[in-house]
Amino acid sequence: MDPLAHTLFGATMAEAGLKRKTALATATLIIGANIPDVDALALFVSQDYALQVRRGWTHGILAMMVWPFLLTGSMLAIDRLMQHWRVRGFPLRNSWFKHRNRLLRYRKQRLPASKPVESLASDTSGTTSRSADKLTSGTSGTVYRSADKLTSGTTGTASRPDDSLKPGSSGAAYRPPLRPGVLLGIAFLGVWSHPLLDWVNTYGIRLLMPFSDTWFYGDTLFIIDPWMWLLAGAGVVLARSKSWPGITGWIVLGTALTALVTVTDMVPKSAKIVWLAGIGVIILLRWTGRHYRITHPAALTLLSATLIYMAFMFAGARITASHARTHLAAQGIMVEQVMPNPLPARTFMRSGVAASPDYYYLFTINWLRPGSFELTGPPVPVQPPDPIAEAALEAPGVQGFRGWMRFPVYEVRRLDDGWRVFIRDLRYVTPDQELSPGIGMTVVDLDEDLKVVRVR
Repeated sequence: MDPLAHTLFGATMAEAGLKRKTALATATLIIGANIPDVDALALFVSQDYALQVRRGWTHGILAMMVWPFLLTGSMLAIDRLMQHWRVRGFPLRNSWFKHRNRLLRYRKQRLPASKPVESLASDTSGTTSRSADKLTSGTSGTVYRSADKLTSGTTGTASRPDDSLKPGSSGAAYRPPLRPGVLLGIAFLGVWSHPLLDWVNTYGIRLLMPFSDTWFYGDTLFIIDPWMWLLAGAGVVLARSKSWPGITGWIVLGTALTALVTVTDMVPKSAKIVWLAGIGVIILLRWTGRHYRITHPAALTLLSATLIYMAFMFAGARITASHARTHLAAQGIMVEQVMPNPLPARTFMRSGVAASPDYYYLFTINWLRPGSFELTGPPVPVQPPDPIAEAALEAPGVQGFRGWMRFPVYEVRRLDDGWRVFIRDLRYVTPDQELSPGIGMTVVDLDEDLKVVRVR
């Protein structure tokens, strides 16, 4: 799935209750949900190199066992560094204290003789003051922290920086203590959510790397799914939109996503209406303030709805494959594999490829209506590459695409000074497509000696 879906899924798990289990849970879940995609740096080399390494080593079973420990260790190290800064201070903070001390000394010099000069007392409202060396609390019992020590007031509020109020107590939101063992378990959940979401689309994932280079496909969700954004994001928006910077950020993101969903022609009009209605409900809850008391149950409900939606779409994929096999078997065609390709924002519609030993069959279907099965073109022959196509497959800029293809089709055209070879993957392009803005095909030009001239 796209990085936004991974991020929102991790954040929703945190808001559903995991952030109450230990400190640093939210950050760990969000980072863990994205960390296997560090291999995206390969895109800075080339698109073909990215296909060669993407969803491989960093997504395989070995990495899935290592990432949680690395992530937990990094989070604990960062927490210790932050604690060190809080206790010892750091240059910017020390400069602030020096300036504040000078201001306090200046104010003491200007106090009337009748007032004590050894400290600044709290005013009649009970507001607490503090100096750079010590902190004293007033009658209100408010707790403050200095660089050296913390003192609590009459209410006995916890004085450690990371201590928090227990659930149900008044005051600040509950912040649990840091529990390394629990944090490691949460890191496993965040990291393992990533291959789950990557497996459900047609792009594929090499789950057994580095032991096997085999690709696995869930064929369940489109790689960019607006319903995943809406379901996984709603609970996070309601819980994380309490400040004006946060509200502004969510408005910008929501506007951009709404524009993407409503402008593209791939999304049907009915889906656009449902999207706008969902955005309207989120805005209404946020505007009326009714979400403050339901953020946790709402996030838990939406996380459950997201998982149910994924299970529903998985069932739809399996039903689609069954319908395709049944319809083709009725015509005397026995297929070896079926790809039920999900379509963006179309929950019940599927296109797909059914592969027999000799032909590919392209089809569409509404999986709730088996009779809607329809072949969208003539059968496409399954043929091994001829010597010219084989020479094109040996091009250095095609190795990633060669290992990633699932339903390859080769077309060779004669040029005045050589050959042009079209290498297509029927997952994402049609058999006669000339150009593709995505990753579904590559074109290799060869000279008369079958030397590579250009790859595009």
